[in-house]
Amino acid sequence: QSLGFEIERVEPRFLPAYLDLSAGNESALQPAKAEDLFKRTADQAPSSVEAHLALANFYLRSHRNEDAERQLHAALSVDAHSRDANLALGFFLIQNRRTDDAERLYRKLQADYPQDESIGIILGDFYMDTGRMDRAADAYQQILKTNPQQTVAKRRLAGIFLNERAMDKAAQLSDELLKQNPNDSEARLIRGRL
Repeated sequence: QSLGFEIERVEPRFLPAYLDLSAGNESALQPAKAEDLFKRTADQAPSSVEAHLALANFYLRSHRNEDAERQLHAALSVDAHSRDANLALGFFLIQNRRTDDAERLYRKLQADYPQDESIGIILGDFYMDTGRMDRAADAYQQILKTNPQQTVAKRRLAGIFLNERAMDKAAQLSDELLKQNPNDSEARLIRGRL
């Protein structure tokens, strides 16, 4: 039994409802119906980055990487500067072990959105995940230059310092975190490991 109904034409104002309906079919273990709805929504709303990303994510969950990559590029053809589409492509590249491409993309995003701290954190996390702690530390320190109160970057940097046995630096950051929030459990954990 389908949760959906036949879509004759996608009205742009109802796009979120169509995407929810598609996701509902997927969660009801009706992947063929979900794919059909996702595809029709993307086909009938070709200028919607959101529709292409939804279909790309469906393909990723279905382990259909070529189809997913095609939809990610379709989203970027609609808006090459879409933050969400670029971030989704970056995650896709990492999942597919294309780390050089992912690094170039994240660095470009950081240049395009210099005030977006989340991109700097994603770049720092990428470097940590690929074992380049010096670059990760640089990415987090760059964020802290513009926003010294940024807790995520501060926590990650304190963790790097702790692992590198730079105890004074780790202690300073954990103290700052606890000053900002005395209940910060991650800062307490770092402090306890010093």
